[in-house]
Amino acid sequence: MNNALSDEFSSLFGLPRGNVRFRTTVGLAFCSREPCRSVAMLLEPGQPVHLQHLPECQPDAPIIQVCVDHDDDRITGSLYAVDAAMLSILFRYGQRNDADRLLLADRSILQTIIKQAPADQPGARRLRYPKATLHLDLEMSEAWPLFTVLALLKIKDEIPLSPVVLNENPWLQPILDLQKDYRTRGHDRFRLPRALSLAWFELTRF
Repeated sequence: MNNALSDEFSSLFGLPRGNVRFRTTVGLAFCSREPCRSVAMLLEPGQPVHLQHLPECQPDAPIIQVCVDHDDDRITGSLYAVDAAMLSILFRYGQRNDADRLLLADRSILQTIIKQAPADQPGARRLRYPKATLHLDLEMSEAWPLFTVLALLKIKDEIPLSPVVLNENPWLQPILDLQKDYRTRGHDRFRLPRALSLAWFELTRF
């Protein structure tokens, strides 16, 4: 654990120093293509899945596959690029720090799956199925890495973090203050907190 950054983020943003859980809903990409489709069609909502990071991929083309569960490596799809890029930064950081694993547990499940077009929506028949969403549920040993990535991705967004995300992850609440400060001050007057700059450097020095 990076105690210096944990202490600084706890003091500056009120983040927990110990373990945190990150929960959110994301889409499942490529599950309508073989061989993933055959696997996905056998799944049901609530079924455990787990993320598998492919470290050999380049930073600008991250891939995080979604496997059926921890005892079955059949691939049922991948995360979409934005979600994969965010989590790849964390996984790469964790792989460089084997003594203190960042990802402690993956309790993700399949949240929804639509295996065919709804009968009352003829236009939907042109789409490819199945379509699925995941409920990511990741326990991490430190809060500051994910907070840093999300903060830097979201600071300039005009749309704040959604209440759904904040309800499941209240420790991300300070990102709203950063977004508000950016909108109030504007691009030229806003100054990124030094702690976030140092943390981003630590995370991305591959």
